[in-house]
Amino acid sequence: MTTADQTPAPRKKTGRRPGPADTRRTVLEAARVEFAARGYENSLAGGPAPAIRIAGLTVTRGGRPVLHDLDLGVATGSITGLLGPSGCGKTTLLRSIVGVQKVAAGRVEVLGEPAGGAALRHRVGYVTQAPSVYGDLLGAATLRRRTA
Repeated sequence: MTTADQTPAPRKKTGRRPGPADTRRTVLEAARVEFAARGYENSLAGGPAPAIRIAGLTVTRGGRPVLHDLDLGVATGSITGLLGPSGCGKTTLLRSIVGVQKVAAGRVEVLGEPAGGAALRHRVGYVTQAPSVYGDLLGAATLRRRTA
C-alpha cells in the first residue's frame, strides 16, 4: 500500500501463487502504513514514553522467519487490537511482548522495562491457551505466583 492514496501497491509477477509468507508481509506492511498514517511512528522518538516499545524485532520459529525487523509503539492508555490471518505472527508478537518468546534480534520494552523482566510480573497479565512458566522460577514458585 502507499501512504498517499491508501491503495495496494502493484504486485510483482513471480510466476507462483501467493503463499503464507506473502500474506505475512502484506499484513505487516499494511500495519506499518496504518501506524504511519495515524502518527504512531512518532511514539518511538520523542513525546511521552509508550507503554510498549518495539525496535527491530525479528523472530524465527522452526527455522522460518515470522517477524522481520518490526518497529512498533503502543501509546500508554490506548486500546489496541491485533488482527490478521492465521500464521501472520499475532501470537508470536504477543509472546514477545510478555517475554516468553525467544527473539533473534531487536528490543522489546513494556512500561520502560525489558519484556518478561521480573519487575513487570506484578504489572502485566497474560492468559495463554496453553500453560507457560518463567525460566527463573522453580515449579513451586510458579504455582505460588499463579495462585496469588
